[in-house]
Amino acid sequence: MGVFPKTIHSDMGWEVVLVCNSQLKLCRAEKPELPFQKIYAVGTSTRNQRIKAWWNQLAGSQTETWCKFFEGLEKDGFFDGGEIDKACLQFLYMNMIREHIHGFVEEHNRHRIRKQQNCEHYLPTGCPNKLYHYPPEGMCDYGSKPWQPLMEKIKYDVAAYDLNDYLPVETVTTFCNILKMVDLRHLLTSTKFTMTPIFTYDARSGSW
Repeated sequence: MGVFPKTIHSDMGWEVVLVCNSQLKLCRAEKPELPFQKIYAVGTSTRNQRIKAWWNQLAGSQTETWCKFFEGLEKDGFFDGGEIDKACLQFLYMNMIREHIHGFVEEHNRHRIRKQQNCEHYLPTGCPNKLYHYPPEGMCDYGSKPWQPLMEKIKYDVAAYDLNDYLPVETVTTFCNILKMVDLRHLLTSTKFTMTPIFTYDARSGSW
């Protein structure tokens, strides 16, 4: 990869502020006079129907199930919304949720995009993974190589950030020690926890 897009289109949601700022920096690193409208296109959310449809598919097949599960824990008194309870759920279930979502994404990228009427001029057909890595002849690549001094600065700014670290190391260590000290084997057969945590108990060694 190693490229950034010529233009990004999005709505004006708060979650795109960092994306917009990064796009401006990358585009104007070597072309400081480039106007905003040639870098970033802001429109209404109704223009994002395809990605919103994809999010609905993700929710319907994956995340909605987890939301209902956690709502059940709250209803039954196992979750009070506090920071400690949130950290506990992250510790127990985050890796599993990520695996489920990543599996959904991989499956989506392997499916075949069917030919659609009146869309042939902009919508290619085929497997997304194959189309991305081996585009058909005649396709234009509008990706641009970033200015290396800027990229080095960006890498330096985020060097200490790890996307996989959702809890401090100290918190994870504390939770692991608690699991070693407390007998929680009865929870593994509880009907309240049918999603099953990511940890299993070894009766012979007495460890998690």
